[in-house]
Amino acid sequence: METLQQKTAKLKSVEIKVCDHVVGKTTTESIQSGLYFGHIGIINELKDRIAKEVFRGDIPFAVGTGGFSGLFEDTNLLDVIVPDLALQGLYKALKLNS
Repeated sequence: METLQQKTAKLKSVEIKVCDHVVGKTTTESIQSGLYFGHIGIINELKDRIAKEVFRGDIPFAVGTGGFSGLFEDTNLLDVIVPDLALQGLYKALKLNS
């Protein structure tokens, strides 16, 4: 989204959100759909390739992390969503090293 906003003359920043339709009726809806469904495609492709290359076809356990991971909660692409996993890890590291 940042690249679209910064590198194009007239596209404004849009909220990244769950979309119901792939084809948007406005420029904003089209950008939102591209961001949302594009990431679904990325997740699917990565899971497929990792399954083939590393797990002999078995689907890997997928953990969604970060602030936007919750957007994909209803897609069944992720086995668990832990938005603040990095912070949890840093906290555990701090406790172990205190």
